[in-house]
Amino acid sequence: MRKGILNPLAWLILCSSCKQSADKKAMITSLQYSLEEASRTIGFETQATLAKLEEKSATPAMASKAGIWLPKAQQAEQYKNKFIREVDRIANACKTDGSGCDEQDMATLKSMLKEYSDSSLHTDPLIKAEFARNFSDSTGNGQRFSSILDRLKHHDHFSREERAAIFAQLKLLAIQTTNRIIHFCNEQISDPGFYFTVYSAIVAQNSSVLLPGEPLEITAGVGVFSQRAQPKILINGKPCELREDATFKYHTKPKGKPGTYTIPVVLDFLDEDGEPRQIRKNVTYRLLPAPADL
Repeated sequence: MRKGILNPLAWLILCSSCKQSADKKAMITSLQYSLEEASRTIGFETQATLAKLEEKSATPAMASKAGIWLPKAQQAEQYKNKFIREVDRIANACKTDGSGCDEQDMATLKSMLKEYSDSSLHTDPLIKAEFARNFSDSTGNGQRFSSILDRLKHHDHFSREERAAIFAQLKLLAIQTTNRIIHFCNEQISDPGFYFTVYSAIVAQNSSVLLPGEPLEITAGVGVFSQRAQPKILINGKPCELREDATFKYHTKPKGKPGTYTIPVVLDFLDEDGEPRQIRKNVTYRLLPAPADL
């Protein structure tokens, strides 16, 4: 759908030498409106993707990667907004005096396009590798951004409505490109519906305090931890933070009189059918007398 948006404008430009008619003027105005509506729709989609990235940055299991890619996405949006503001400024100036774009305007647009291109591509090496071809025409080697700027050079052949449509097309192309970059940033972070499983070694011993002759038992195995289960855990009544490997850790320094103590562990999670489940376990330990009491 987005590729088709650009074709009607090219067709109308070919007819620019024809005598301006009320029907043609209405058609061009309608086309400009369609381009602007497409820009607004894609803009809403971009904001929704940025919101998803912000949600991921607040999710413990994804916060680390989101902390890398959210700022890059925000930078790309800022570079695009700066370019759009300059396009709007020049478009409004051309609309006011009706003389079209002069050489200074064209030089400014070309400079701003290069700045937008270079800044976006230098956000991250992966972004540059993925989107370099989208911006190749900012240096005159491509057929998209540069071709739009070339049309604006021939302002004497265009009506005010045609120039407005060309500016709308230029903005739409920038909005589309940045939207793809921000989607790319979001795709670098696993979605909650596609969490991976983590395999981890589990090694436990029956005691870390032994007297001569007491048995030492070691249990070892491989545990599979999954973030898909959305686990939540309470240890000794306190919620624990989910780590990136989908496990929890609880630290405490036992105090009190010598004796046997129990710490309750409550684990809530979703099973394979998405149904909530709960497991309760007790961890029992023996507190020895302090050295001064021995």
